[in-house]
Amino acid sequence: MYVNMVQGNLVEVCNKVVNLLTVPLAGLFLLAMFVPWARPLGVWTGAACGLIIAIAISFWKEITGAQGITFFTAMPATLLVEIGIGALVSPIPIGEARPMEEIF
Repeated sequence: MYVNMVQGNLVEVCNKVVNLLTVPLAGLFLLAMFVPWARPLGVWTGAACGLIIAIAISFWKEITGAQGITFFTAMPATLLVEIGIGALVSPIPIGEARPMEEIF
């Protein structure tokens, strides 16, 4: 009923919105399964950066008004950024839990 109110291509708008969280979720899974040194800090940092990249690529025209790259590149770029940053930040020993022997 409100399709005529959608600005632009309906298929493009649906792909941008529906697939916005798909790759960050897949990146969490891939980091957990295939990066043996993955730690929570790195994984969440990678997921946050991946989400920012996904939003920036998908909605670049709406945010800046300038023509950006196509929204089809959002998924592979997001996955590469998320896994790359997650793997690089994970070895940083911030917020690591101490063994119980050190506490008592």
